[in-house]
Amino acid sequence: MEPTTPILLCSSSAYLPYLLVTVWSVLLSGSADGSYAFYILHHDVDESRQAWLKQQLSEWKNCAVTFVDVSPLPRKLGLAPPDWHGKETCFGLLSPELLPQLHRAVLLDCDLIVQRDVAELYRTPLHGNAIAAAVDPDFIGQWYGGNSEYLRYYRKEVPIANPDTYIQGGVAVLDLDELRRRFPFPFFLEKILEKKYHYDDQDFWNLYCADEIAPLDLRWNVMHDNDRYRLNYVISLAPPALLRQYLAARRDPWIIHYAGNEKPWNVPTCDLGGEDWAVAEQTPIAAELRTLSGAYRPPVRRFSLLRAAYHRGRYLLQKQQAKRRWPTENSR
Repeated sequence: MEPTTPILLCSSSAYLPYLLVTVWSVLLSGSADGSYAFYILHHDVDESRQAWLKQQLSEWKNCAVTFVDVSPLPRKLGLAPPDWHGKETCFGLLSPELLPQLHRAVLLDCDLIVQRDVAELYRTPLHGNAIAAAVDPDFIGQWYGGNSEYLRYYRKEVPIANPDTYIQGGVAVLDLDELRRRFPFPFFLEKILEKKYHYDDQDFWNLYCADEIAPLDLRWNVMHDNDRYRLNYVISLAPPALLRQYLAARRDPWIIHYAGNEKPWNVPTCDLGGEDWAVAEQTPIAAELRTLSGAYRPPVRRFSLLRAAYHRGRYLLQKQQAKRRWPTENSR
């Protein structure tokens, strides 16, 4: 048996069915000789729901599931009010303190599917860095496209030194020992409670760990074309070399990440949604997932010719600006 691969996931009780699909994909893509330990950081998953998830995974003999309640931690230190629950997207920041027995772990969002053995990801060389993660082509496209809210927020609220190296936090390898050494507890907890952040843990990694991040192959975190908009109107505005990397990664995605408002369970026809459903249909809760998907009612969107014309005009202007920025590469 190969060494155990520790995997961290952060979830609410309501999100457990979708987390199950992510876990199932990890096991389907894993090695028969591999062992996978899932640590689920939460604040509201009661014992019955914990037992439910473990029962769904009972056929897999090479995995273990441990639930870790984060809520006592800030209360114990008197750093949060008694009713504090926090946001699940922040819980990964607390993992060095919550899981002192772990030295390294893979951190995954719960809106993704894995198509390659995460044990390979776990073994990524960090070269002395605290984290490994892939750059975020959506963010970088927003930045170069002149998104005014992004520019304001990431210049004033979360001042980042280099937008070209901004990472997407949904998939990461964490050197927990290095994080403990460089950011002694309760550093991250105090920052979490300080103010609201746009992308929570992702903003923290980029703000405080920018010089401690090893780059991951983009195939480990391929974001889908959310709303059939992200690729043509956002990522296409990123530097041409990054656009080419993203398109190449889409042809062979090791992890597909449904980052954005469109998820396969609420929009089954979303980009790359079929890959998620191919996994979901193999789980014991396939019928429940189909019911949840059928019960979902997307918000009504009123079509506006004026709004569509505005976005199209803005996109064309941004493309012209991009051509002036990278004249040689865009002429190819």
